[in-house]
Amino acid sequence: MTPLLGEQYDEWDVRECKTWCVETPGGKYLFKLATIEEAEHLETALSGLYFENAMLSFLANRGCSLSPRVYADKNNNTVVQVQKGEQVLLVRLLSYTEGQILIKLTSPPLELFGGLGVAVGTINLIMRDFDPDTFAVGCKADCGEGALFDGWIWNLDLAKKALSIFLPETAKYSNTRKELVDSFIHIYDSLAQTISGLREQYIHSDCHPMNVCISNSNTIAGIIDFGDVVKCKTVNELATCAAFAMLEPNQMSWEIAKERALAIVAGYHSVLPLTAPEVEVLFSLMVMKICVNACHCDYRPEEDKRFIKEKYYWPFLTRLASDIPNGVTPLARFDDFTAALRERLSFNRGKPIS
Repeated sequence: MTPLLGEQYDEWDVRECKTWCVETPGGKYLFKLATIEEAEHLETALSGLYFENAMLSFLANRGCSLSPRVYADKNNNTVVQVQKGEQVLLVRLLSYTEGQILIKLTSPPLELFGGLGVAVGTINLIMRDFDPDTFAVGCKADCGEGALFDGWIWNLDLAKKALSIFLPETAKYSNTRKELVDSFIHIYDSLAQTISGLREQYIHSDCHPMNVCISNSNTIAGIIDFGDVVKCKTVNELATCAAFAMLEPNQMSWEIAKERALAIVAGYHSVLPLTAPEVEVLFSLMVMKICVNACHCDYRPEEDKRFIKEKYYWPFLTRLASDIPNGVTPLARFDDFTAALRERLSFNRGKPIS
């Protein structure tokens, strides 16, 4: 078995490898392992994994080739428990997606981001019909807030709850950064009524460059890691995916970052059309996603998280408020992106955010 580099890639996630590639005469597979240290966590972990498997099976049964497939053992179990001393190991076998992860590509072409939008939109279109009462019977995970342990943190519907916990730690590092996030929360609050009325469904919710596989022909081979599936606003999926596309350690220009995000949105829209209200709030949701991730790194300041926040998250957020020409304000950046988005998608409506 070969440990997957994606699990060890130090720019995003430094941790003990829990996923291996298994090569057999019949092909390659993913061997996934979850270690449960505390007995009281076992039921929650099992429920979350069974829920994830149910979602993957649902996608596969509807012809989706962009998500991993789940395999069962001879007793038809898709999660196998193995006792190891005081620990319980939860073992699964999934299909292997050939390709390399998006984050490892240097200067990916703009067309690739359009293809990513199409892929994410395709998955969301299928997931729209997922009903856990029918397809995930027996799963007790609270998928409204995230299936496993602190998974609610990544539910963008709960961004303000997360920031209320994380921001005090950010203030200890820099009160300027806290004030910056507060200004973005203010913009988000001004859109709260619009956001509350948006459509909802189950989404992947973690479409960052570590979870996107690229084929040798520079197309989207698949989306992996469905462990954070959550029911929330549908547009949160797009906000997460587009926000991460704007991040780069070399700090690309605003125009290039904007074009990447717009390409993703246009691709998504071609499969699962956005509503006018979703267009109006999208960039605010994107910024809130980065705020949550940045402040979470302050709250959990392990070495890898310090690296990520200083190289990706905070530079992006800071540049929304500085390093911009002619006295442009963060609010103007919001209006600029939304206006460009309306034009790209042919929405000729909406007023500047105020």
